[in-house]
Amino acid sequence: MIFIPADNTWHGFEKRSIPGVRKSLILNYVTPEWRAREQLSYPDQPVVAA
Repeated sequence: MIFIPADNTWHGFEKRSIPGVRKSLILNYVTPEWRAREQLSYPDQPVVAA
């Protein structure tokens, strides 16, 4: 992800020091009806409902 600072962005915040590396984790919960299979980690395996 890249967020470019600008006056017309929703992703801006007050300038401050951020030590270290910023990380992000995105989890998507899908059902067997999920059609965008290419977006899954293992697109050839069935989606198992828990």
